[in-house]
Amino acid sequence: MSTYRYIAQRPARVPVRQFCRVLHVAPSAYYAWCRRQDQPVPEPAWQVAVRQAF
Repeated sequence: MSTYRYIAQRPARVPVRQFCRVLHVAPSAYYAWCRRQDQPVPEPAWQVAVRQAF
């Protein structure tokens, strides 16, 4: 489990900044990770080509 996922799964009773300080993670890096989790992962070109071929 990644550090960011660990922080995300914890209850809201502990502030994110406090978790980040204890785990030696920059809060900005955690929030950037959260934004990336909301975006769909682009499909690799080889998968598109295989689907089109079959």
